[in-house]
Amino acid sequence: MSFSPKIKIIQISNLNSTNSTMNTKSCSLCLNSLKHNRHHKNCHLIGNTRLVLNSNNIDDADAVALAENTILQVLNLSYNRIRGVGAAALARNTTLTKLSLSSNYIDDAGATALACNNTLIFLDLSCNLISDVGAVALAGNTTLTELYLYNNSIDDDGAVALAGNTTLQVLSLNYNHIGDRGAAALAANTTRLYLESNDIGDCGVGALRL
Repeated sequence: MSFSPKIKIIQISNLNSTNSTMNTKSCSLCLNSLKHNRHHKNCHLIGNTRLVLNSNNIDDADAVALAENTILQVLNLSYNRIRGVGAAALARNTTLTKLSLSSNYIDDAGATALACNNTLIFLDLSCNLISDVGAVALAGNTTLTELYLYNNSIDDDGAVALAGNTTLQVLSLNYNHIGDRGAAALAANTTRLYLESNDIGDCGVGALRL
C-alpha cells in the first residue's frame, strides 16, 4: 500500500468488496507510507491528513498500531471491533485532534482513558457501551468542544456531570436514559444539545424550553 506524497485525505472505507479484515500488517504498511511521506518535500500539508477506515474489522491490535502515528490529525475508525485496549492506545496519541470511534465496543474504561487526552477537540463515541461512569470521566476533559455520545447507557448522573463542563460547544446525548433531573442540569448549560429519545418528562422539557 502506498500513497502519493501530495495526498491530504486518505479514505479506505470498506477496504474491499468483501469487507475483510484490515489487519495489523495492513495498518503498519499504511503508517509506514504516511511516515515516509512526512519527510517528502511536497508533504507540508500532511499535518492535516485525514484517514478513514470505517467498517474494516479493525480490532485492538490494529488500533494500537494506528495510535503510533505522529502525522494524522483526523482519524475515523467507526464500525469496527475496537475495545478498551485500542481506545486506551489511541488516547495516548498527542497528534490527533478529531477521533471517531462510533459503533465499536468501547466501555467505561476506554472512555475514561480517552477523557485524559488533551489534544482532541472532537470525539465521537456514539453507539458504544458507555454508562455514567464513562460520561463522568469525559465531563472532566477540558479540551473537547464536540462530544457525541448518542445511543449509550447514560442516565441522569452522567448528564449532570456533563452539564458542568464549560468547554463543550456541541453535546449529543440522543438515545440514552436521561430523565428530568439530567435535562434540567443540561438546560443551564449553553452547549448545543441533542437529547432526542431519552426519558425526559414534562418537567425536563419545561426546563429545556426556558
